[in-house]
Amino acid sequence: MLHPQPDWNSPRSLADALASCAHAHDASSSTGASERLLDAVGNNHAGTYFPVVLDAVSAMHAVLDQGSPWAQRSVLEVLLDVHSAFQPEAAFEMYQGRRLDDTLRERIAMLAPLVVRIAKATTVASGSAAELQLLLGSSMSGNV
Repeated sequence: MLHPQPDWNSPRSLADALASCAHAHDASSSTGASERLLDAVGNNHAGTYFPVVLDAVSAMHAVLDQGSPWAQRSVLEVLLDVHSAFQPEAAFEMYQGRRLDDTLRERIAMLAPLVVRIAKATTVASGSAAELQLLLGSSMSGNV
């Protein structure tokens, strides 16, 4: 069951956006897929996300673990944005009795072993993974 999502989403918006990330095969398709996923989890232009982002992060695990480097880059770029630059949509700052941004960061932190593995590789996803690894390191120590 999906968490609350933007009104403009169809029932397939998140699944379709995740599939486009999984099928990214070059710079253009990777960037387009990242933008599509940001639109599916929130208001990309306003820099906000809805609780459905939690479903997205869970689904990103498979792409990070088994996806191509371009697919990995697609989801890593989304993770970077929602972790550092985006905020919860105003109506969802608190969700299920907790701050949504705290819950999201905890979910992203659970991806750390995959992020570290990708950062150590020499692929188009390595730079994004290294950047997220730095964010995770600082958030894990309480500096974010």
